[in-house]
Amino acid sequence: MSASENILTIDHSLPVLDQLFLAEMVGHDLAFAKEMLAFFLQNSRGYLSELSDLTTSPHDEWRPMVHKFKGAARSIGAKQLAAAGQVAESYLDQDSALRKAFVAYAKDSLDEIEATEINF
Repeated sequence: MSASENILTIDHSLPVLDQLFLAEMVGHDLAFAKEMLAFFLQNSRGYLSELSDLTTSPHDEWRPMVHKFKGAARSIGAKQLAAAGQVAESYLDQDSALRKAFVAYAKDSLDEIEATEINF
């Protein structure tokens, strides 16, 4: 368990990457799934960079970026990350350790997703 997970509530019953969801979304086209995953990872790392800059920003700046990040995660079946994003949208405190922990957790999750072998 990472340090960030010590203060976050992570639903480990959800898959890090739901490959069945991803397979159905791309019509079981493995090459397309890998393309979609690469696109997701590239965009999500950009979102994460912006989120990192927003950990001390007002809620009306933090929430839309987390919402975008959560939606991207949902779109490819990164269910644990999407669920954590759902909760992170509510982190109102501008200096919240929870916001920083979410960013750290999200980075670790993206690394784990990137290391996942797609095999459907």
